[in-house]
Amino acid sequence: MPLPGTIVNPAKLAPNARNSICEQCHLKGVARVLNPGKKSEDFRPGEPLEEVFTTYRVAVPPGSPQENLRVISHVEQLALSLCARNSNGRLWCGTCHDPHDQSDQPPQYYRSRCLSCHKGTLPSSHPVGSNGDCVACHMSKRNAKDGGHTVFTDHRISSRPESEQKAATAGKGDLVPWRDPPSALRERNLAIAYVNGGFENHSASQIVQGLHMLTEVEKQLPDDPAVLTALGQALLAVNKPTEAAQRFERVLQLDPDSAVNEENAGTAWMQAGQMDKAIDHLERAIKRDPLLLPVAQALMQVYRQQDDADKAAALAERVRQALGSAAPRDSGSSEH
Repeated sequence: MPLPGTIVNPAKLAPNARNSICEQCHLKGVARVLNPGKKSEDFRPGEPLEEVFTTYRVAVPPGSPQENLRVISHVEQLALSLCARNSNGRLWCGTCHDPHDQSDQPPQYYRSRCLSCHKGTLPSSHPVGSNGDCVACHMSKRNAKDGGHTVFTDHRISSRPESEQKAATAGKGDLVPWRDPPSALRERNLAIAYVNGGFENHSASQIVQGLHMLTEVEKQLPDDPAVLTALGQALLAVNKPTEAAQRFERVLQLDPDSAVNEENAGTAWMQAGQMDKAIDHLERAIKRDPLLLPVAQALMQVYRQQDDADKAAALAERVRQALGSAAPRDSGSSEH
């Protein structure tokens, strides 16, 4: 349990470390790239996120409309606002969001936060003594492209919200780090970000750009699992499955207990037409994780193509047992 002196107060930290506490959840970007040997949960409040991972976003010129609103993009939106850009780092999430002050009158509370900066600069249409709702006009709620039928507050603090609804094209343009990683990791992390972001945004050009970069990075980091995995995925995307499989095999040498690594190798060998190798890897993937349903379906399809209905049925039964009795039966098995 927390003890005196162990709780970190973000307001007392340097800006990058302060903001990192909020950014771990409220900054997604288009790609997050872990540093070698790190896991997301390694982050500790008080340190910059870049000691664990780097977040990449599409480069957006200051003052430009952001791409379509997303659920986890509050930090990016706030940084685009004129208020934040003119504050020299003083405006941050904690300026308006106080976990110890849950006001029962949000409009008045947030208006007071706005007036802490704007009290002497409001135009005549915004008299200080009024009870206007600043947020309703300048931080309107919008649909999030990844939020289903929900709306979220736009943190760009637009002076004329109605004129800024035209969004930039999502996923286009150069990728840039939110903050730079350690210098030794800049090319590595950016290359991986281009591949991962390219798949996320369905951007072939980004995948190819990442592929070219990773080809050079691999020479310096030939035993980096994340580099090899991203390179393998990019090679698959450009129809070089044998070269991809070679990278995935090396990843398995470095991390032999991963179902996902087995799946990657099996998929690559399958595309290369090496079915025996593909089956070995996919079987090991299912043994390690029986709930890898796409792998199970692919493997059952291979067995059927080989006219081995017994193996397909046996695998279907293994999957049903893993899912429980409520799982639907495989339509391609010999049972009806």
